Amino acid sequence: MTRKERSFFLFFLSLFVIPELLWSPVVNFYNSFYLSTKTSSAFPWRDNFLQDSDNLYLLKLVLFIQTIGIVLGLIYLIKKYSYNKVLKSLFVILLTFLAISTALSFYFALTFRFDIL
Repeated sequence: MTRKERSFFLFFLSLFVIPELLWSPVVNFYNSFYLSTKTSSAFPWRDNFLQDSDNLYLLKLVLFIQTIGIVLGLIYLIKKYSYNKVLKSLFVILLTFLAISTALSFYFALTFRFDIL
């Protein structure tokens, strides 16, 4: 990869990594599902403002940005990286798993409704 290609790839990955380090929306989402099957109440892995019901739109926005970043990083990696096939396949598998899990959490966040009739 050239320097320009590497910087684009790192930018796309940073769209996923930075919100995950700051607020952990994907990890909190799947952690709450795991804990709710074990006990009757689920506590987040790490408390943040995105888990409040008032900030549901911000959670959707952050998950959307993460989904777009990881999918664009995966596409960019598939198209541009061709030096080491084993390393590329490992990254593709990892990024595919992250893209699917992030897209599913974004889909579930889209289906949340807190409308009061």
